[in-house]
Amino acid sequence: MNQNYVLVPSARNASNKWVRAWTLSMALLAAFLPLLATNRASASEIGDASTVGSFVQAGDEPMDALTGTAGHIRFSLTANATPIESPAAFSQKVDRLYLFFDYEEAQGEEIGVSVIAPGGVGIFGNRDNYEGEGIGRVEVTGAAVYGRLSASLHATLKASRSAADNLKRASVGLSEYVTQLQANAQQSRSVIKVLKQLELTGAQADDRQALADGVERFAELAAQARAVDPMNGDEIRRLAGEMATAIGEILPKASALETNALATDRMALPVTDPQADQPYDVLLTFEGSPSAAGEFRIYPPCLAYLPVLAPR
Repeated sequence: MNQNYVLVPSARNASNKWVRAWTLSMALLAAFLPLLATNRASASEIGDASTVGSFVQAGDEPMDALTGTAGHIRFSLTANATPIESPAAFSQKVDRLYLFFDYEEAQGEEIGVSVIAPGGVGIFGNRDNYEGEGIGRVEVTGAAVYGRLSASLHATLKASRSAADNLKRASVGLSEYVTQLQANAQQSRSVIKVLKQLELTGAQADDRQALADGVERFAELAAQARAVDPMNGDEIRRLAGEMATAIGEILPKASALETNALATDRMALPVTDPQADQPYDVLLTFEGSPSAAGEFRIYPPCLAYLPVLAPR
C-alpha cells in the first residue's frame, strides 16, 4: 500500500502531540484552500453542460473503460519449462529468454512488453493484440538486443552530428543545442555500457572500443560547451566544430556495427553489469498504460577452482 506523508519541519521536534496535529492541519488547510476557491462551482453550473464549453457537449456518451488486464510476469530459458517468478536470476550464458504474462478479458487490445537496461536504455520491445484470456509469451534474443542497441547508437550519433553542424552556424538557440547534445552524449554512453556486456570479437570488438573512446570525447566536449557562458557564442561554436569532427570520426564504426548486427542471428544476451549489479526491468503495458513490472538478472557462469593435490 502506498502512503503519502507530509513533513512539517517546524513541528517535527515539538513535544506536544496536539501542537504537531494542529500545525499539520494548518499546513494542509493552507495547501487546499486555493484549490477549493478555484474549483468552487454552483450546482446549476455543474448540471448545465453548456457552461463547460468544448470539454463536455450535451448528449455525449462516456468513453468505455478498459475491462481487460495483463500482469504476473514470469521468465524461462526455454519455451516449455516452468517459468520463474520475478525477480528472476540466471547464472548461465543464454542467447534467448522467454517472458510470460497473464491476460484476461482482452478485446483486441494491444499489450506491450519492454525490456529496459540500467540507464534507461530500451533493449527490447514487442507489441501484439490479444483476445480473451490466456498466457502471453514473448521471446527475447541476444541477436535482437544487439540489433536494437547498435541501431540506437548509430541513430543517436547521426542526429548529434547534424545538431553539432547546425550549432556551428547558429546565432540563436545555442543553449538549446548544447543541452540536446549533452543529453545525446549521455544516452550514447548508456548504450555503450550495455554493448560492452555483449560478447563481440575481432573487428566488432575493435569498433566497439573505438566508439566508446569517441563517445567519451563527445561527452567531454559537450560538458565543456555547457560550462561556457551562453553569451560567448564564438567559443560554443568552436566546441561544436570539435564535436562534429569527433562524432564524424566514429560514425563509420557505428554504421559497421549496425550492419554486423543485422547479419547476426545468434548472440548471447548481455550479462548483468557485475559492478552495478542492477537488474533488467520489464514493463508490461495494456493499451499504452503501465500494467505490471518485473525484473531479471543474467550472471556469467561461476567457476570453482579446486586445489591441485600432489600425490604422496
